[in-house]
Amino acid sequence: MKKILTIFIVLAMGVSLFVGLGMAKAMPLEALDVDGNNDGGVNAVDMLMAAQGVVGLVPYNRKFDLTFKGTVDMADVLRIAQYAVTNPDLATIRGAIVTGEKVRLTWPDGWTASLQILSNDTTSLQKFTGSGGMQNGRTSPPPLIIGWLHGAGHPYIYGTFPVAPGFYVCGDYSSDLTLAAYKTLGYGALVAAAGRGHAYNAWFIGGDWHNLNNWRILEPETGAVWPIRPGGLYDPEWFCFPTSFDGQHIIYHFLKVDSSQPTTGVTYAAVVPSDGGLGLGLVEEHLPSNYVFDTMFKP
Repeated sequence: MKKILTIFIVLAMGVSLFVGLGMAKAMPLEALDVDGNNDGGVNAVDMLMAAQGVVGLVPYNRKFDLTFKGTVDMADVLRIAQYAVTNPDLATIRGAIVTGEKVRLTWPDGWTASLQILSNDTTSLQKFTGSGGMQNGRTSPPPLIIGWLHGAGHPYIYGTFPVAPGFYVCGDYSSDLTLAAYKTLGYGALVAAAGRGHAYNAWFIGGDWHNLNNWRILEPETGAVWPIRPGGLYDPEWFCFPTSFDGQHIIYHFLKVDSSQPTTGVTYAAVVPSDGGLGLGLVEEHLPSNYVFDTMFKP
């Protein structure tokens, strides 16, 4: 295996022809993993595909652009090689996170959806999300450790609100991870969460879902995991459940979070926030216009 990887790296060394696209505000659903041929694993085949992009033999592939700079280069290939030698397998990674248990949520308007119970094992979760990366414009960020996903490698880019070229902030990290987790783990796994001017993700570890102690916060910019912190940065007001897509925005149903009531503070939001149900308020231009969420509860 190492010999094969070395051949691929040598093939790409010294070649400066990069094929790239400009940075987009949000990523397509398939852009956050490095499984180039979508076979459920990352191996020498994917490494070769990445190396071919460096030498210009194939068009730019966002999957292999680990820091979303618009090109695939040798730094990306080396990171993918390091990941490939661990023989990551999506079924194994998923099996360590997804318990198979679900809770049925039914809102006052009759809408129902699944809430998955995920493992409370941070290490297993970070094998899925990755960690480190280029968050918040830090000059010396922790090194990027890619997991099955590598969204943490996207630089935090603040521009003129609402949209500037390359604009990518906390809500984009959260939304993209929500969609990537929906694709790979299923509905109601890593949900979008927001409060105190910040967006991130949350998941449920089992027990009574009204109890804040049974939820965990995931910072998608770093892969860091936290309990809910009343009065702090990770003190959510809303857990957001995608309901439908109107061709431009995702419409959500919400759970309201009140951290002053630790054992009963998560409740159904009878009235959606003032933005009309848009939740994080993002334009999801990377979703197909006819996109439909499979929100059905399947025990």
